[in-house]
Amino acid sequence: MKLRLPLVLLYALLYIVGTTNLYAQSIDSLEVSFSVNLAVQQELGTYDPATQTPAIAGVFTDWGTNAIELTDQVDTTFSTTFLFEDVAVDSMIEYKFVLLNDDDTIYWEDGDNYSYTVTGTETDTDGNGILDATVDRFFNDVDYSALDTPNEYDFTFSVNLEVMEEYGFFNPDSQVVKVVGDFNGWNTGTGVSLTEDSPSVYSGIVRLSSAGLPDTVFYKFILDDGEVTWDEPAELGLDGTNNRYYILNGTESDNNGDSIDDVNLGTDSFSDLEPELLNSVANAIATPDGDPISILGTVTRAYESFLFIQQDTAGIYTFNSSGPIYEAITTGAISPGDLIQIDALSGSFEGLQAFGDISFWRTIASGLPLPEPVTLTVDEFNNSGVNY
Repeated sequence: MKLRLPLVLLYALLYIVGTTNLYAQSIDSLEVSFSVNLAVQQELGTYDPATQTPAIAGVFTDWGTNAIELTDQVDTTFSTTFLFEDVAVDSMIEYKFVLLNDDDTIYWEDGDNYSYTVTGTETDTDGNGILDATVDRFFNDVDYSALDTPNEYDFTFSVNLEVMEEYGFFNPDSQVVKVVGDFNGWNTGTGVSLTEDSPSVYSGIVRLSSAGLPDTVFYKFILDDGEVTWDEPAELGLDGTNNRYYILNGTESDNNGDSIDDVNLGTDSFSDLEPELLNSVANAIATPDGDPISILGTVTRAYESFLFIQQDTAGIYTFNSSGPIYEAITTGAISPGDLIQIDALSGSFEGLQAFGDISFWRTIASGLPLPEPVTLTVDEFNNSGVNY
């Protein structure tokens, strides 16, 4: 006996199946950032940065016809961002990463096309009003586990604390200098202690294995005396925070003959407070107009358009009748006793050395004691008042 569906029910089923896609939800605009890591390919010898250019091809580039070159993000990580408009939820954006050879041939990723499936749950992560998505992969999905033997690396971490010590933010007798990062789960209790190998410079070696190690190693320094003071670099890094980082790029080498690849990160300054900032006000006064300066000092007066900054050996001021510094002064975000860092251009105002065109500023600490007033004669004030 054959089962017969009622005619009305059959029409209903056909209508549902045939019209499902007509009512699929869509997204007006979607920015997709594509990022590829080529460190393993370089280690395996299948990527040569001297003769090959990383790129991406897909339905949005007419595949190989108009493959788009990627931007060198850091070392062997390359990326680009595309804007897609009126894209349906559950639709797939097909693509492949490719290497453009110098002889005009293309080296494609193996296998089927890769794809990003639009979920409809994407969010606006950068506040520009457009939803965002990220694709972050190794080329051919070949990560460090493909290497015959996991590499080991000796990371040398080093930090300069001269400025922190000068301003009383670091006491070597009571605080331990450590480095923490994703390699220890950011655990401050198990951070690796560093030792002083030259005045105010603390260093140490951390051995890490590429087995389970991400291609980007994030880290920070801390000062620990039961309470933790975190290293706060001035600029944001790759992950949208101010974490420090190093990207393994396949070119690391054994520098001391122990069969372990070495990574020497150089010497960072805690919170990016470079030793040169200790005499920065006096140096700024001697800097020709229009040259860039970076100063660090204690705010002794913040009133309307004026900001006065003092170090032990000299003082300097800025005049700004508008802009971020002016707003910070008038709202009380900058006040006497603040330790402040400013990057600007050297200049003069009414015959006195000053600075303007401020490109960057940040408050390092608040509540510092103000310098004791100095008694001057009229001649001392007229001839060398700026030195006080």
